[in-house]
Amino acid sequence: MNGKKNLLLVVTLAFTLIFLPGSFTATGEAAQKKIGITKFDGTSVASSWDYEYDVGAGAADMLTNELVKNKNYMVFERQQLAEVLSEQRLGASGVVDDATAARIGKVVGLDYIVYGKIVSAGAEKTGGGAAIGPWAVANEHLTVRVVVAVRMIDATTGAVVMSHTATGEVKKSGGGLAGAVGGRGFATGSKTKVTVEVYDQAAILAIKEIAGKINALNPLEGAIVEVDRKTIYLDLGAEQGVEAGNRFQIYREGKPIINARGQIIGMTRIDIATVKVVSVDSLMSVCKLEGSGKVMLGDKARLL
Repeated sequence: MNGKKNLLLVVTLAFTLIFLPGSFTATGEAAQKKIGITKFDGTSVASSWDYEYDVGAGAADMLTNELVKNKNYMVFERQQLAEVLSEQRLGASGVVDDATAARIGKVVGLDYIVYGKIVSAGAEKTGGGAAIGPWAVANEHLTVRVVVAVRMIDATTGAVVMSHTATGEVKKSGGGLAGAVGGRGFATGSKTKVTVEVYDQAAILAIKEIAGKINALNPLEGAIVEVDRKTIYLDLGAEQGVEAGNRFQIYREGKPIINARGQIIGMTRIDIATVKVVSVDSLMSVCKLEGSGKVMLGDKARLL
């Protein structure tokens, strides 16, 4: 009975990944890479909390939220993976090594799987001392630091595609300490206690750096939807994670590249120009052309 249940679960998940709308283009060529995010290992810092807070799940959710902005990824969330991990008897706490990551990735039908851990988390408060009145707060400084390590595995080959350790650091002082220290939260060896909110502020900085590394392997891409002299409009906006100051390579597809079996495996690419984002709406960006390249409607844009 359990065998039938496991098979049904795997088939259902694979079907969902393969046939989710938007996962393939009209030609049948995969338009997105399927990536799974497991729950991170937070055991090294879990004892520092004075109430139940799952730092590993929180970090995985942060990374998921960052990666879904890149429409080139179809993100399979940790909650979805958790049941598969349990059914396959791989442990409910998440993937713990490269071989297991590749195994679960193959079972579910992923291209990549990401696992990681919270290496350390600490807070240090300085200043204050014997000062009297409001100056005691004004002279205090708080530094919160969170270190996160991740590995990204190719589920097909089992190879390590990316390994990175990132540090997120938040500094507060004076009035900025209000709501950041005391109460229930996270305490380090120095006994300085910070709230979950300020911990998350540091953690998300590390996660954003990691997401940038992952996105660089499969960069965000869009298309030119309007051209007005040197003002270029892209069909990518804040919902896809675009920010003012981002730069895009504008390119045009050329001839198809065909392998020995007659399959189209790619297209030649002609770089046209670069543009810089000057303003962002939810689904659109306004850019300025850099240089003198001739950009046309339908040209494609890749985040640099």
